[in-house]
Amino acid sequence: MGVTLNLSFSAGIAEAQSGDRREDVLSRADKALYAAKQVGRSRVEIWRPARSVCQTLSLLA
Repeated sequence: MGVTLNLSFSAGIAEAQSGDRREDVLSRADKALYAAKQVGRSRVEIWRPARSVCQTLSLLA
């Protein structure tokens, strides 16, 4: 009698820049997380500060 459990994982990642406060980095990571959720499940969004955009990585193989 097996149980099937389906999970998804989304994450937002942001790199700390010189002079950033903790709140700055967390805010960018939070924006990246919301972007990942908008794109779909099982995603990681990486905030790229130089271009102020997110890059999507799919966790689905």
